[in-house]
Amino acid sequence: MKNRILLVFSFLAFSFNGFAQTDASGDWCATEYPEYMFEYVEDATRDFLNGFQKSNQEYFIPVTLHNMRTTDATGGSDITEVLPMFCQIVGAFEPYGIHLYLHDLQQHNSTGWTDDGALATTVFLTKEPNTVNMYLFTQLTGGAGLCGYYLGNATTPGQTEPMGADVVAINTNSTCEDDVGVLIHELGHYFGLPHTFFGFEGTGSNCGVYVANGERVDGSNCSTAADRICDTTPDNNALAPGSCPNGMEGCLQYDRDSVAFYPDATNYMSYFLDCLARFTDGQEMVMKGIIENLRDDLLVLPAPADLQPVTETPNLLLPGDGGARPYDIVDFTWEAVPNATKYYFEINRTDNFNQLFRVESVILDANQYTSTMLQPSTTYHWRVLAYNEMSTCIDEYSTRTFDTQGWTVSNEEVEGIEAINISPNPAFSGQAVTLQVESNRQLNGALNVYNVGGQLIQQTPVSIGTSNDSFTIDTKSLSAGLYVVHLQFEEGTIQKKFIVN
Repeated sequence: MKNRILLVFSFLAFSFNGFAQTDASGDWCATEYPEYMFEYVEDATRDFLNGFQKSNQEYFIPVTLHNMRTTDATGGSDITEVLPMFCQIVGAFEPYGIHLYLHDLQQHNSTGWTDDGALATTVFLTKEPNTVNMYLFTQLTGGAGLCGYYLGNATTPGQTEPMGADVVAINTNSTCEDDVGVLIHELGHYFGLPHTFFGFEGTGSNCGVYVANGERVDGSNCSTAADRICDTTPDNNALAPGSCPNGMEGCLQYDRDSVAFYPDATNYMSYFLDCLARFTDGQEMVMKGIIENLRDDLLVLPAPADLQPVTETPNLLLPGDGGARPYDIVDFTWEAVPNATKYYFEINRTDNFNQLFRVESVILDANQYTSTMLQPSTTYHWRVLAYNEMSTCIDEYSTRTFDTQGWTVSNEEVEGIEAINISPNPAFSGQAVTLQVESNRQLNGALNVYNVGGQLIQQTPVSIGTSNDSFTIDTKSLSAGLYVVHLQFEEGTIQKKFIVN
């Protein structure tokens, strides 16, 4: 893409200080709206005033969520809370023909990335092209009261190359309470919407205050003042109140002609965080215009087809409650859930799945996982949540508990197997690995090879006689790392590990 080299250097040198919180008393959104984007707002408003109907076009927009955790994989947002939250965001935009879907959910384990202090580097290394990128931080450097912001414009006029960070950053700590409302508000900015009170940022609530600028109640300057969208009500409030005032209306305010009015506290682009509930037709026209004219890169990826909602929780199979397992290699399996394409899997030391005691957590495509990280003589709890790209609404997961023992995987698990050996170990990539089995009975089963993430790499049917048998594992397609071999029979499973260098 053109200007790529220029983009890289200019992006790394970009300063984010201009987006820090400046008014701790009420600025929970630190987005600075780029003035040139009003060109597109005014185009949409002109169509609205000329009687053009809003488009019935439906857009499917991919979203990448980035969950920022510490290096040891603790902290960050709980995925069992993130997925239902994303479901609510999807529901907020669906009535307006903007269908968000979860392209990817990435978990980044780096203590230096848990806040936005290194956002330039974080975005440069992790941003997914052709998707909306939303970063879930445990803290924003602008202060505890700062809940989120949209950073960077989509393009500069006349160009198609992204020139800014172009991401949404969210503070997921408890001080912000309603992460869903914040995310919807910031996505509104991402799709081109200014604050309803544009021009009053940093001036407080303006309750009962006579002002010299802003939008008139009679709408005569609606296309040139404040947000320049004519079906949003005037709004002078730039302070987030502690609760939803006067039902769904803000405090009494006055326009530039001293006409009294109450702002619409339900509009997503206002500062009434506890009241946010809707966009207007004019705002929908702006967002769709921005998608068509500035964000057509979001329409490149094909949307997932024919995905139905996930309505069931996984039926966990092994290890079962109270089961005992060798500690060095533990297999986890559960029944595939109808319509599920992804599974969130977690092992924890506590039954309430406290993040501080999380041992492992991964997002999987398959309904099984192999852990090689557990300790002997320890009680563990594990859970699985099923979802797909279009269906993240389910917030129920299945859990089980098991104990590890002080012994490792052995050949005694399958009656008749007397000895087993794998060599060479370690092996070089491309070097054949031989599995030798000595048995005193006839056994039929399968030889499966898994990577350390629990993904099935190779599968071969095997038949073992009453003598020595050998089987070859092809490593040509295997990258460097640890692999686990399962010899699975009706009578049991034998597991061996080998390393490819």
